[in-house]
Amino acid sequence: MKQLTGLDASFLYLETPNAPMHISGLSIYDQSTAPGGKCASRTS
Repeated sequence: MKQLTGLDASFLYLETPNAPMHISGLSIYDQSTAPGGKCASRTS
């Protein structure tokens, strides 16, 4: 386990239930809509 950097520690210290400091993201890519993309029903 590594020690947190000063910046990471400050974000952790400043986070409260009323001011969350974390973020997240999710991306879903559909290859069938891309030029030359693969289609799940295609066999090759």
